[in-house]
Amino acid sequence: MEAGASDDPPPMLRAPRVEIDALPYIDGQYNEPAMQPMPTMDVSRYQLDPPPKQKQQDPMAWERSVGNAQAQLEHQATRLDNLELLQQHGANQWLAHLSNLERASSRLASEAAGLSQEVDGVNRSRKEEQVELQPKLARLEAGWAECLRLEAECAAMRKQLDPTAQ
Repeated sequence: MEAGASDDPPPMLRAPRVEIDALPYIDGQYNEPAMQPMPTMDVSRYQLDPPPKQKQQDPMAWERSVGNAQAQLEHQATRLDNLELLQQHGANQWLAHLSNLERASSRLASEAAGLSQEVDGVNRSRKEEQVELQPKLARLEAGWAECLRLEAECAAMRKQLDPTAQ
């Protein structure tokens, strides 16, 4: 980095400063008396209740209860399988994901470096053009100033020759 250069991004890339106090919808969030406690989890669907007393003799009611128990057992077995798979392969998947992220990060960094070099090249060529054209621009500006001076002299002479003309 050059001497005197800072790590701050250019002004157009900085995030705008947000005054939180000026946002009315956030004001209500901070001024609430107290957060409500989180409701307790409804575990009623995990209960294995027998049929009600009046349907104890109904075979269909027992079939529904047994079906509910089998569905819950299958669900719990699936959860255990998923946990075992996570325990066996989760760390490897996480490492593979991190590796993919690192590759993407390095690819983006090299792409950014290439774009930065391209931008520097464009800026260098623009500066070279401006430096190259500076004498011509100075010459043209001097010519324009001379034309203005001559025009002012001509206007003064016209005024001397014809004082009534404007």
